[in-house]
Amino acid sequence: MRLLLSLGIVLLLAGCASPADKDAAPGLIVVDARGVPIQGALVMPEPDGRESADPLKLSHDERLLRTSDAQGVVRADLDIYFWPTDGCFHFVATRRGYEAATISVSKDLFPTPLKIRLDAVSDPASPGIAPDGSQRKAN
Repeated sequence: MRLLLSLGIVLLLAGCASPADKDAAPGLIVVDARGVPIQGALVMPEPDGRESADPLKLSHDERLLRTSDAQGVVRADLDIYFWPTDGCFHFVATRRGYEAATISVSKDLFPTPLKIRLDAVSDPASPGIAPDGSQRKAN
């Protein structure tokens, strides 16, 4: 009986020590000036010569991971935004109707989650990057 109890405790403790689910704590959330989540914002790495910085070269699934959902959460792996040369994460967030935001954050000071704020523009027909990765032009 004691053996079964000891085994049960060991299994319980092992379950508590298992790593947390990756989706449990989002790394990026896109919000407006009031803190309301923005759906459909594309968050790309700031260009540094890597091919992954061009949304047209990404697959549909890769673009979806880099586009904020209804809660403003971007599900892309943060490693794609990291520059080892300066030890910082570099982001460019765009959404039609909002000004693009470029932000860099040190790996040592990175908050979880990082909220990227986009400010609304007065002209909703302003240029930006569409969720399909194409460049929009001003009317």
